[in-house]
Amino acid sequence: MTHQELLDAQRKKFLKLAKLLDTFWNGLYGSDPKWEIVYPVRSGKVRWGRCYACRYKNITSFGFSNGLQVGVYLGEDKFDFDFSHVLINYRSMLESADDVLDWLNVVEKDPAAANRRIALEYPPDYRMGIIPRSVAERYVPGLSIGKALGKAKSKEFSDIFDSGYFDNNENAFCEDMTANKFFEYCRIAYIASEEKRDHLNKSLSAREMYDEYSDGRYGALLDIDPDSPKQFLDWLDGKIPCERHGGDHPWEIKRGGNSTHIDLYVCRPNDHDWFLVDKKSKSKPSLTVKVGLRGHHIGRIVETVKMFLAIKKAGLPIWISDPKSVRNRILGLDWIGIIPEYDYLHYGWQEFPGEFDIADVMHFSEFGRNRRHALPFVSWKPLSPILPKKFEQ
Repeated sequence: MTHQELLDAQRKKFLKLAKLLDTFWNGLYGSDPKWEIVYPVRSGKVRWGRCYACRYKNITSFGFSNGLQVGVYLGEDKFDFDFSHVLINYRSMLESADDVLDWLNVVEKDPAAANRRIALEYPPDYRMGIIPRSVAERYVPGLSIGKALGKAKSKEFSDIFDSGYFDNNENAFCEDMTANKFFEYCRIAYIASEEKRDHLNKSLSAREMYDEYSDGRYGALLDIDPDSPKQFLDWLDGKIPCERHGGDHPWEIKRGGNSTHIDLYVCRPNDHDWFLVDKKSKSKPSLTVKVGLRGHHIGRIVETVKMFLAIKKAGLPIWISDPKSVRNRILGLDWIGIIPEYDYLHYGWQEFPGEFDIADVMHFSEFGRNRRHALPFVSWKPLSPILPKKFEQ
């Protein structure tokens, strides 16, 4: 079979599947109908797959847990077949449409039996849920943030939180901030959070440490008068020409990815963390700024808390973003999200409702031999039932 013949065969299958979906109940993604179908896989080691489909006007978009992405344009001779994200098992990928079509025929004949089979057989590794952090820490070695931080520092941060420190934003307000003052903050942070991989040279000055260990895209911060509060604020407000708002990362004091770096940031302290107006004049900005830390990734949170404690101990104003979440994670009081094995952990917390306060996610397989012990403590997200429209007629 040529590549074009393969695509033509797939197009016919997915066109048939897109039309068949209209005979099944759907949910809504905004105002657009969507379907979520878990189905048995006939070939390969993976026994179950998951198909997401969404309809916008005449376009039906499919996404599969095996990485296949397909777009079907009803009424048009157009078909998108993207398998660039499929890493293994191409045979299973090419059988995806057949598997879903066959399964929907089974569901149509006996919806109750089909959904009962899903409830009994669909594996935890492919499901989404939440588990108390305290339980996860018991069964997964090295997961505990509190243990990694140590009892003394864990208690110290918890006591600070309980004292009401974070109820008062002014505890983070700094007057007459300069570049050199900011570099001194950085020096304290680097020393407090030092790890072997940092290869920290403590003989460097505060300015030199920032230059050496920060992201490097400092947006002219190293070029202004280091002892001038006015120049610092002019730079902060974008009045000094540089790429401050064009991709620079002056606050990224420890390098990492989009969610795995650590920021020591300075901002204008109003409700939007940007601009504080002087009480005597509605147009004159105050010299006050807010200084805070942000580094909540599970691989960086211990370093970030150590930085906070050291800076506060030095008598300097300091804040940490989302302090309640930090405290709860240290003490094991929150929940960890569980996401399907085929989904990336990166930004996985965004898949959960905000009121769940999920900061960290994991795959259920990480419990290893302790899976059966952890299983009773998991609250699973309900699987969407698959029902033909004629079911209630």
